[in-house]
Amino acid sequence: MIEKPDLVDDFPQFIESGIEAFQTHLNLTITPISETQYQIEYLTYEETGFWFWKSKKVIEKFDLQLNVEMQKHGRSGQVYIDAVSYELVSEPSDTIPKASIRKEAAAVHVLNDFMLELDYQYRVYLKKEKSELDVTLAVAKNSSNQPVLSSQQEIAYVYSQTEEILEQLGFSIEEEDKLLHSYKLKYNKGKQSTWDSIFNSKVANKLDIPSGEYVVELTTSINGVYIKFSSIDGLPFSEEQVKQAYELFMMVITDEELEL
Repeated sequence: MIEKPDLVDDFPQFIESGIEAFQTHLNLTITPISETQYQIEYLTYEETGFWFWKSKKVIEKFDLQLNVEMQKHGRSGQVYIDAVSYELVSEPSDTIPKASIRKEAAAVHVLNDFMLELDYQYRVYLKKEKSELDVTLAVAKNSSNQPVLSSQQEIAYVYSQTEEILEQLGFSIEEEDKLLHSYKLKYNKGKQSTWDSIFNSKVANKLDIPSGEYVVELTTSINGVYIKFSSIDGLPFSEEQVKQAYELFMMVITDEELEL
């Protein structure tokens, strides 16, 4: 079963590109039969000789059929492989199972390799997409002239990414309101967990604020999304504290390759 990954707009085209890359990387001969079917010539080899005289001889030849069936909406579907024919080209040095077993094993093997190729192509796609994304996070002032962080991304996305960053900065989330896009947080100054001391030591509990409870609120404006920090009593962060939060945010964004 296949399903459209995040950030991929044209899923059928992504699958087609994956088939082309699969052919190149595994040195296969893949011939389109129709828009949804492909013939694959798959060979197995055995090494003969030794050192400079070593060579490979073809042992088996499989004709396989790759089928790609997409749903009409183009967001999901299924991929399967049929074993069409099998030929024992050369006698191997060891005995091999009967043809029916070899045909099924070859189909499973090639299908697994193809799915691994799609996974690899998606990781390459993500890396390319992330390299082209702009980080818009900046220090700004809201309509009340209070120092805040601002982002040009969509508020729901900023909210989801902010949660991960806050936790890496050493905040523990006590309450969250997804409707109002706010977090109630607790902060223990200078105290790092074992996890933080190993993985987040550069940013965890480095923010120069007293231990206590805090609130982070996200709001939208004509200038983007504002991220406002304040104490539980409503006292907003100073400009220096917001600048420090910005520097720590950017460290996490860089390390995690986030878009914010």
